[in-house]
Amino acid sequence: MERKIVLKQDILTALKKIGITAGQTIMVHTSLSSMGFVCGGAQIVIEALLESVGADGTILMPTQSWKNLDPTAGVHWEEPEEWWQIIRDNWPAYNKDITPTNTMGAVAEMFRRWPGTLRSDHPARFSGCERKICCVSYTRS
Repeated sequence: MERKIVLKQDILTALKKIGITAGQTIMVHTSLSSMGFVCGGAQIVIEALLESVGADGTILMPTQSWKNLDPTAGVHWEEPEEWWQIIRDNWPAYNKDITPTNTMGAVAEMFRRWPGTLRSDHPARFSGCERKICCVSYTRS
């Protein structure tokens, strides 16, 4: 597949084409590298999403920090089981304000730090959203 340059207007046009309109609630999980060369990177993707849903819309985006779960949950599968207690004893506690995402990508990592974004108190679970932009792993009404 030929690599292409993607501008913010291209993203806005694509979002409109798939039916994204102002006031909607959307859940987004994206791969920046699969989009081509995004001129402006993750920032432009987030700006386009925000413009598409407008001031009355809501964006939900997964920002999990899987590595903060216990090794028995399968998150440290690449490490020997005899290391698991050492990992438990030494891994920094999850802090929604500073703990980075794990394997979620550049857009999710930037989104979790975007002004006004709320992030769940749990590293991998979410139970609700009251604001316009939220970081989640799944939603429940």
